[in-house]
Amino acid sequence: MKKTRTANLHHLYHEPLPENLKLTPKVEVDNVHQRQTTDVYEHALTITAWQQIYDQLHPGKFHGEFTEILLDDIQVFREYTGLALRQSCLVWPNSFWFGIPATRGEQGFIGSQCLGSAEIATRPGGTEFELSTPDDYTILGVVLSEDVITRQANFLHNPDRVLHMLRSQSALEVKEQHKAALWGFVQQALATFCE
Repeated sequence: MKKTRTANLHHLYHEPLPENLKLTPKVEVDNVHQRQTTDVYEHALTITAWQQIYDQLHPGKFHGEFTEILLDDIQVFREYTGLALRQSCLVWPNSFWFGIPATRGEQGFIGSQCLGSAEIATRPGGTEFELSTPDDYTILGVVLSEDVITRQANFLHNPDRVLHMLRSQSALEVKEQHKAALWGFVQQALATFCE
């Protein structure tokens, strides 16, 4: 008798990876990608090395924009979505994602945690999470390999605390001016590479 596995369309597929396996997204010769989409499913497929399912929450014509830079162990992007979405996301393994939402307009959520003017979302790679975003939403993303984070954390007094915090919290509270400075830095990096 043939064993069958039913598809669960509400969750992303992932299996645990061996602890010692180091994976990063394949960097193409052209490491800058820019896309405009009119289909929510197509838009969910735009981010390199992520698994995503996007559900549009309201009827209407979808419009999305996406700009991405891929470097060794680093992924930086800006994502705009015109309509409210529920997003199931899975970042590439052995990495950490930082999501910096725009401070204007309505707030989004990571799980049940509100992403307001003083929060930055964060999730480890290989772990499914949910984002809920309102109409007319922009978020900047930075994904760093765990090796990069670990090397930088080793300069701190308690590096294990930093890694534990990144693995266990879905949002980091930061001062609004620090979030604004980070937003400006990431925007400038995207503008520099995309010229």
